Amino acid sequence: MLNYFKSRLNVRNAGMLVAVITVVVGLYVHARTASEAAVRTKVRSATETQDQRPPNGIHLPKQKVDDLIVLELSRFGFMPAEITRRKGHLIISVTNRTGIGELALQLQRADGERLREFHLTTERPRLREEIDLPAGEYVLTEANHPEWVCRITIGDK
Repeated sequence: MLNYFKSRLNVRNAGMLVAVITVVVGLYVHARTASEAAVRTKVRSATETQDQRPPNGIHLPKQKVDDLIVLELSRFGFMPAEITRRKGHLIISVTNRTGIGELALQLQRADGERLREFHLTTERPRLREEIDLPAGEYVLTEANHPEWVCRITIGDK
């Protein structure tokens, strides 16, 4: 009789664990989608109101933005690790979720030519920069963590 209750308890615990994992994954996906949508909305509203004074916290692009590159950096590296966009005037957005205060991001062509370097700090954990990238292959890395790599492909169309 005692074994019957133990096996029922294990099945019930497994079911609860599956339910909790499902809820946590659902919340993570929702939060990530909402975060990317918020960045797109801010950029869209900023580009539509270039002749007005910008609200606090919204960066007005110098020219029309063709696309966004939205990345998160965690202790496991860049998310996503690969991204494809079309050529043109882009805004690159990187959020530091590593817990490390000082980061040096390097944007390079696939052949190793360094194009730009960006710094994230405790005071400025988010990067929002305008860049113009022609079609080609690029790599975004962190200077002290060479295993953290995001491959960026910029297409003609």
